[in-house]
Amino acid sequence: MGSLCAMNPYLVKSLEFGPAVLERIVKVIPATRYDEQTSPDRFTLREAVAHLADFEPIFRGRMEDALRNPGVTVEPKDEEQMAIDHDYASQDLIANLNLFIEERRKTAELLRGLSPDGFETPLNHPHLGPLVLEDIANFLLAHDLYHLEHASQILEGLAVSA
Repeated sequence: MGSLCAMNPYLVKSLEFGPAVLERIVKVIPATRYDEQTSPDRFTLREAVAHLADFEPIFRGRMEDALRNPGVTVEPKDEEQMAIDHDYASQDLIANLNLFIEERRKTAELLRGLSPDGFETPLNHPHLGPLVLEDIANFLLAHDLYHLEHASQILEGLAVSA
């Protein structure tokens, strides 16, 4: 049948939209709100942007590993521990936003260069099981939406306080 991505012209383009949408949201949020916690189990905006910048090359690296060695087992990462180890709470949000934009550009470039069969390249994740490269691309898209929704909660708070 072939990869859905070969039939879905929106996947890579949508991945390119994630950082652009986040940048638009960040531009209207005052810096005084970057460290606001909307829920006890969620990152602050500052931490979320640091997390996105940190994880983009990890996801792309998994894709590159799979392309070099189909069926490779990738290493899981502990998001909470990385936030502590990399001190997300004190990082520069704008610098990390710019890093995320650049890293996503590299990911989109990688994906645009793939043949339809490239999206079907297999890999394994110890917790998620067998995947293909397209699954990682779709996971990135869902990951973006999760964090964009979170950032939009802060926008909602701005509208209420205005």
